[in-house]
Amino acid sequence: MEPLDLSRSAPRPTRDMIAGVMFLPRTIDKLRGELPGGNLNRYLTDYDRGFTSYVMYKLGIKLDDLRAVIASASTEDEVVAWLTERIDPVKGPAINARLEGMRVDSMQPEDRALLFERHPNVSPGDHDLVIDVVDAEDQAIGSRTL
Repeated sequence: MEPLDLSRSAPRPTRDMIAGVMFLPRTIDKLRGELPGGNLNRYLTDYDRGFTSYVMYKLGIKLDDLRAVIASASTEDEVVAWLTERIDPVKGPAINARLEGMRVDSMQPEDRALLFERHPNVSPGDHDLVIDVVDAEDQAIGSRTL
């Protein structure tokens, strides 16, 4: 796959789906930013507390395995096929519901502080859902052109 320069455009929105699971297209974009010639910019994938980690854990897929598939794939269709073979379709709705249900006001104070540290262009109180904070950060720093 071609590397992505995430300083020029944000990864795909949080609600985009692959195999019925939100956040996977965004994760693929971020991993493409890690490829030689790519630019991850300020995006990270290896947080122990974040959507990428949560989704991969719930799917039972190691991030390094997905990283290797992306590095060797010619097209995203190959990555999607690899993911589809490994994703239990029953898991998607529960993962998506959890992502959609994470409320800023329900977070522990230290987690809320971390959220806005990672998304400094969004003001606390602007969004009720954590997932909307992530998308708003992308909107604040520029348009998507992927």
